[in-house]
Amino acid sequence: MHLSNSRSLYLWKTLPTLLLCFAVAAPLINKKSGQVAAGLILITGLISYLLIFLKHIQIPPIGRPEKIMALGSMFLLASIIVNMLLFTDFSQMGGNTDQFSYLLLPLLLLPLLRVSNISSGYLSNTLSITSAVAGLLAIIEYSQTNSRTGVIFHGQSIPFGNLALITGFSCLTFLNLNNCKLKNIVLIGCSSLAIIASLLSQTRGGFIAIPALLVLLVFFKKEYFIRKKVFLSFIGLALISVTFLLSSGVLKKVENRLNSAVNQTSSYYEDDNKATSVGIRFDLWKIALDGWKESPLLGKGVTEFYHYKADKIGIEESRSHLLKFKHPHNEYIGLLFSQGIWGLIVFSVLIMSLSVYYFRRSKSSPVALTGLLVTCGYLIFSLTESFFSLHTSLFFYLTLNSVLLYLLSQDRPAQGSSSHVA
Repeated sequence: MHLSNSRSLYLWKTLPTLLLCFAVAAPLINKKSGQVAAGLILITGLISYLLIFLKHIQIPPIGRPEKIMALGSMFLLASIIVNMLLFTDFSQMGGNTDQFSYLLLPLLLLPLLRVSNISSGYLSNTLSITSAVAGLLAIIEYSQTNSRTGVIFHGQSIPFGNLALITGFSCLTFLNLNNCKLKNIVLIGCSSLAIIASLLSQTRGGFIAIPALLVLLVFFKKEYFIRKKVFLSFIGLALISVTFLLSSGVLKKVENRLNSAVNQTSSYYEDDNKATSVGIRFDLWKIALDGWKESPLLGKGVTEFYHYKADKIGIEESRSHLLKFKHPHNEYIGLLFSQGIWGLIVFSVLIMSLSVYYFRRSKSSPVALTGLLVTCGYLIFSLTESFFSLHTSLFFYLTLNSVLLYLLSQDRPAQGSSSHVA
């Protein structure tokens, strides 16, 4: 890299590093902060490409996983654009599409990552601070409202709860016996706050994901968790957390929410009661699958679900509760409706390729394990929500994975394993 002086070099590296850390944390704050981060990435990414083109800076070669991530995102974007051109009535669009512009992020982040000082240490600190802030904000909100959190500070309970959960679990991937005790305590404490935030949001997808994430974490970090002192410490922390949750009444509300899902399912089939959270999802899934059957290969269009649903509902007042929903609340069924079997295959190949890559490296790398936990969480959340299609969750996934793949391509976790991130 050729810059005029060392001060300029330091500044040029510090600003992108801070931006990357902010971009990882921003989606858990709210949608607007994510949009601000996306705008800053767009500007700085384009400036970086311009400086590279003018040969004012030079960057190291780009790793193969990063290339695949960027090309895969661009391929998805191109597929969506083609789908819109083929199926969308632009005079009467039935859905928002601006979130798909986030698929440009991996490409824009390529030069930024290389001119930054981002490392696994920066990442673990960012995840820890974000987890702690999310937990504290959730506790404050719950103390004020005594109801589901994530509405006042974030704007939506489901994205807030799910992102808090995987951010909290990501902190635990950096636990290591070579760490100083204080660092491990901080990681566990920050993680606990984020998981409490997820429980306070009462997000059902998070409840389903917790056992799967816990199994993956213990499996790949068993050399840490099977130690007697560590095990006893976690038991003690669990007792403290459960005591807090019991005294605040959170666990009772979680139990009621899980019971309500069972009762709503029974009510849907036995009493034809469809105006419930579960009933709405069942009806949305049925409508989306009916649309997919009409065009199984290529789907009905990424913007067409809202109008198709409205046509199916017609003037039936008993189904008017479905009118406001613009996606089917299931990513896989939504893909079948919008892009057909072709879209689902493309998505599956890309996401499974990424998962396999992370899985193979998760035993030796907390960075890879973070990617595996995040991807696993997203796949579970997408069973009851169109999670890859939401602004905040899509931005978080693309940004965090771009950082993770860069760190893995540089093999930085392995280099620092003896000190702080085995």
